[in-house]
Amino acid sequence: MKPLALLQGLGVSAFVLFRLYGSSIAHPSDLRMRTPVPLTNFALSILANLILTGIVLAFLGQWIGSSHKFQWLRFALPGVLLALLVKVVGSNLNVEVRPALLIAVFLGVTFLAVMLHRKSPRGEQIVSNLTKAILLGMGIFFLIVTVQLVRVAMWRPYPNFVDTLPAANTAPDSHPRIVWILFDELSYQQVFGDRFPNLQLLNFDALRASSTIFTQARPVADYTELAIPSILLGKIIKRVSFTSGDRLNVGAATGPLYPFDAAQTAFASTRKNGLATGVVGWYNPYCSSLSPYLNLCFRMGTNEEDIPQDYGVLDGFWKDFTVPWRHYLVDASHSKRKHWLIIRHAATYRKLLQQSDRALKDPNLDFLFIHLPIPHPPGIYNRETKQFDTSGNRSYIDNLALADRTLGQLMALLQLSPRWKNTDVIVCGDHSWRTWHWSPRPTWTAEDAAASHGGIYDPSPMLMIHLAGQTTPATVSTPYSLLVVHSILNDLANGKNPSY
Repeated sequence: MKPLALLQGLGVSAFVLFRLYGSSIAHPSDLRMRTPVPLTNFALSILANLILTGIVLAFLGQWIGSSHKFQWLRFALPGVLLALLVKVVGSNLNVEVRPALLIAVFLGVTFLAVMLHRKSPRGEQIVSNLTKAILLGMGIFFLIVTVQLVRVAMWRPYPNFVDTLPAANTAPDSHPRIVWILFDELSYQQVFGDRFPNLQLLNFDALRASSTIFTQARPVADYTELAIPSILLGKIIKRVSFTSGDRLNVGAATGPLYPFDAAQTAFASTRKNGLATGVVGWYNPYCSSLSPYLNLCFRMGTNEEDIPQDYGVLDGFWKDFTVPWRHYLVDASHSKRKHWLIIRHAATYRKLLQQSDRALKDPNLDFLFIHLPIPHPPGIYNRETKQFDTSGNRSYIDNLALADRTLGQLMALLQLSPRWKNTDVIVCGDHSWRTWHWSPRPTWTAEDAAASHGGIYDPSPMLMIHLAGQTTPATVSTPYSLLVVHSILNDLANGKNPSY
């Protein structure tokens, strides 16, 4: 086998299998952000699969090229290769539009290749050169992917659980306490603006009666990996990436990335004032990015869009090696994939709620941030039976009811504490309900469509603040960026009354 043919086969395999590893090297929501375990097995198994698939494709390509029976494929090959390119580059396209687009690219390019051959004596040579150029580009892409996967294999995560709090109760009841509860994808419109008929949110309403509500909060980003670093730092973050040492780099839309500076967060202000801090969170790398200023941290990753959580936690390389093929079988069936996502989402929520309860019961925590994966779809709760439901028929509205139940559970723990009279509570979303993101997906339900009036997007996230001792409701109708949470947290951490 010629080295160039092997490189071309490896390049095609890199595009064929891109679905399995793309989020670890190219996706904004880096796989390392969401997986608190080493990815050595994952990276090595992907490399092994790329090489094996590449060798098979290289032999297949040589056999087809030397056989007169398959000469007609030389006209279809550019269409196949360009369709693969579109599939990778357009991986975020609407899942219903994507298949039609790929078929159109394949048929269109194939038709042009055939017409070119018929119209020009040199047409066949032009098609051949185009094919070789695309294959060479794919081969170069494989080399880049290999370097990136080696980096992933060498990456070592920061522990996803840290606890340096004293065992005994050392915090006096007079110390201020700040509790920031973030419900992922919490929409103001769905909670207070235009509530779904017969949806009861008794705990949100109860807290509203002694809190300040922001009716026109403005989002800072549409994705969690950008929104929360923006709020923590008090400035808009447009890009994030990871270092091999599990540190977060952030940056504006253009220009260089720079290390996330935890010293600019309210956690640093709280620690400087001699108070203890903690995080129980989902998705973002809280334990590593905030580590200098945390006494307690527990975080869980997710696996909703890209790579099975099985990677990195199975028993050895050979078991990981089989995951891509099992994953393709699951991915080919929308119903199986949908069910798999829902079960994982429910399990993540339960574990995070358990850790949140534990943290709230610790009297030594003065500033606690809780980030929970609801009402973020998919629906995992039946509000009629008040039970978890992984059937795939539940909606964002059901998850909103679960968020209300969760808020009641957390508030009950807070109000039983001797420190309740000195406790400030912030409840918000990191962004609103992204109907444009979810409506094309298999987890979208008829009730979702009804609640959003056909998928209409309202960008306002929920933001509600209860200051210690507040007994009456207040409303802020002036538009405020969600970055205001950063300044409010810093004011509270420094013993000041926030102004808004």
